[in-house]
Amino acid sequence: MNPEILFEFFPFIIMFIIFPLIAFMIYKKGVGAKKKMERTAMLLGLESSASELQTMLDENPMAASIPAGIMKLLKNLYDPVYTGQIRGYDVKISFEIRGSSKSKTKYTVLSLLFPQEIHFDINIEREGAMSKLANLAGFNDINLNDKEFDSLLRIKGSSEAAVRDLLMEKYRRDALTGLFTRHKYMKMNRRGFQY
Repeated sequence: MNPEILFEFFPFIIMFIIFPLIAFMIYKKGVGAKKKMERTAMLLGLESSASELQTMLDENPMAASIPAGIMKLLKNLYDPVYTGQIRGYDVKISFEIRGSSKSKTKYTVLSLLFPQEIHFDINIEREGAMSKLANLAGFNDINLNDKEFDSLLRIKGSSEAAVRDLLMEKYRRDALTGLFTRHKYMKMNRRGFQY
């Protein structure tokens, strides 16, 4: 076979074989993540919430004329949200995209919502290498003078006094220390916990 012929067809090979193959692999990975989320939600007894797509379709009278194949493709492009209650607490499972434009990653997030939102902004997460560097650069978090707690967690809030008041009791700090020790990627904000 003449190598020059391969060189001439190289753009077509990339366009019609390589790109569709990569697109198909990305699509299958997304479908797998959605099926895993659906199984988890089913085990927890959560129900599917109306998705963004379903809301748009319900509001558009032209939606009935969309062919079934295109409708299936559209539904696969949108991410599901599952909600319900576990032991009296509102729970939500959804996808969240984190990262910059060059390195976006899609995570499945389990949220345990507080019965009532905290009345001020608060963010608690594990202390990591980047937050330690930020502390050295002068971007300090709220320190509660509890060596174990302060070394494990990074705390930010709109009101330092309110954060101190909320976490004044040692049993609360101990409970958070235990929770964040067992779950490295746990976060807490004014609405609840995310994992």
